[in-house]
Amino acid sequence: MAGDVNLFLTDLGDPTLGEIEVMIAEPSCRGQGFGTEAALMMMSYGVTKLGLTKFEAKIGQGNEPSIRMFQKLHFEQVAVSSVFQEVTLRLMMSEPERQWLLEQTSHVEEQPYRDGS
Repeated sequence: MAGDVNLFLTDLGDPTLGEIEVMIAEPSCRGQGFGTEAALMMMSYGVTKLGLTKFEAKIGQGNEPSIRMFQKLHFEQVAVSSVFQEVTLRLMMSEPERQWLLEQTSHVEEQPYRDGS
C-alpha cells in the first residue's frame, strides 16, 4: 500500500462540505501523481455520490509538496493557523470546477465491492 485518501463529513451545519486528506506514506511512491489521482477520484465520488459542493484540506505549513498538489487541483488558501502550524485550502465546486473534475476522472470506472473470502 502506498498510502490512503480520506473524506471527512464533520460539519453538521453544512452537509455539502467535505474535508479531504491524502497521505502517501511510502517515500518511493511520492512525486509520481498517486496523491493527485487519489484526490481527484475521492473528490469525484464526493461530488457525484454525496452531493458535496465544497472541499477543504488542512496541511502542515511545511508540507510544500502537498500544498502545491492541492493548488494544482484549484484549491485556494483561506486560512493559516499558527497554533496548529497548518494551512487550510478550500475549493468551491462551481459548475466549471465540477465539469473540470469530472473530465479529469472520466477514465475511472466504479466496480462493485467483492468480498475475497
